[in-house]
This record gives sequence, structure tokens and C-alpha cells, in this order.
Amino acid sequence: MFLRFAAGLGLPVAAAFLWGLFVSPKASVRVPLFAVLIIEAVLFAAAVFCLIQSGFTVFAVIFAAFAVINRFIILKWDMQGV
Repeated sequence: MFLRFAAGLGLPVAAAFLWGLFVSPKASVRVPLFAVLIIEAVLFAAAVFCLIQSGFTVFAVIFAAFAVINRFIILKWDMQGV
């Protein structure tokens, strides 16, 4: 019970921390675009996996599609800032 509670609070906090540190437009640590894409892919894949495990398969597929489309637009229009 405690492990599920800790994971339920800790994993989103860890994801937000990683996002703010490496991926966000105002990230305090600048990393190459390839590293940003890898970190982003891992975080979004984890979110999609959790949604599927929670029974929200349709929402997970829609979320994944919008995430890929959003990343494509950011790269295509050179809006990354890295």
C-alpha cells in the first residue's frame, strides 16, 4: 500500500523535475536536441503505458498521437529553442 502511494506521488514529481531540468524551454541544464528527444520520448512513453494499464487505452492512443504531432510541429517550425 505504501509503495503504491509513494510511486503515485513520486513518479509524477520525478517526471516534472526531469522535464523542468532538461526539456522545458527555460530548462536550467541545456542538453543536445537528441537528449531532449530521448528524455521526452521516455516520459511520454511512460505516461502512455500508465494510461493503458489504467484501462484508458483509447485516451492513451489519442494522447500519444497528439504528442507525436506536437513534437513534429515543434521540430518542423524550428520552435525548440535548443
